[in-house]
Amino acid sequence: MNLNLTLPRWESLSRDDVIFIARLFLEGNTKEEFLVKAFLYLAKLKVLRTKKKKKYDIVHNRTVFEMSAEEIHDFSRECAFLFKPGFFPVFPIVDNIAPRDTTMSDATFAEFVNALNAFAGFNSIIRDRSNLIELCLVMHPGAKRKSIERLEGPIIYTSYMWFSAVLDMVMHICPALFSAEEPESPEPAPGQLIESIEAMYDIATDNVLPHRPVIANMNMWEALRAINKKIIQIQERHERL
Repeated sequence: MNLNLTLPRWESLSRDDVIFIARLFLEGNTKEEFLVKAFLYLAKLKVLRTKKKKKYDIVHNRTVFEMSAEEIHDFSRECAFLFKPGFFPVFPIVDNIAPRDTTMSDATFAEFVNALNAFAGFNSIIRDRSNLIELCLVMHPGAKRKSIERLEGPIIYTSYMWFSAVLDMVMHICPALFSAEEPESPEPAPGQLIESIEAMYDIATDNVLPHRPVIANMNMWEALRAINKKIIQIQERHERL
């Protein structure tokens, strides 16, 4: 069957699309279930009825056609990009208060650290909703805690998805910030990141505590780039010894 479908990518997802994807992540779907549900939703396909031999009547733009389970699974692989962090058009989640800049270029280093702590906290064994709320407060400055606490889980989780993309960008632009204890792993573990943050403060301030507030109030990206550069210089000195 020749089916011409164009699936959106991260940058072209709508608010409803992002919330739907967030809901899939929170539902605890298997990878296969996630991909199939995401594919049907993003491709705007609806299953009308289940037929024999694992075939289905599908409707798309008022056109009804048949698809097999195998075909659906094959097409669903196009949604695998959703498992990799990506920037989507960020949107106000409460009270029409504008979110911060997509890449957090308007954030201080302290705000980045607060977001990272909340992010790592949610990634721990107990996925505490309170950590998502803290992350939302960083990503949506000006929003009131009580307003965020009333939001549904998938809406709050969009801030986690968003910060994942920011963190992925940080790791590509400032790779020296993160240790390589597990080189086979594509991403550092949350605890590893927190340890790195403490090390960042020490490196940036030369272990002089009164200097910490200065670093904390620096622009996030300026601070990260400066610390990244300093780490590289330290590594180069060690290599020459």
